[in-house]
Amino acid sequence: MDLRQNLLRLFERYSAAMGVSESRVSTIVLSGGHRIARIRGGGSFTVATYDRVLRWFSDHWPEDAIWPEGVERPTPAAQHPEAA
Repeated sequence: MDLRQNLLRLFERYSAAMGVSESRVSTIVLSGGHRIARIRGGGSFTVATYDRVLRWFSDHWPEDAIWPEGVERPTPAAQHPEAA
């Protein structure tokens, strides 16, 4: 699976779990509600953006939601020993 599909799956799953629109999540995570729509439409993003978004989702993922299969999840910040 490619990075774009990973991002889209994370946005879809998180939005559904939280009961909010992808646009709202995009505003929070990408500082613009239109950005996820641009990515969905083929717009570019950097690897740094991908890494930052992946980290944000990992750190804020709802406990009762299932992380998308095939998307490697970084260890959430609360579980890092240096975060204690």
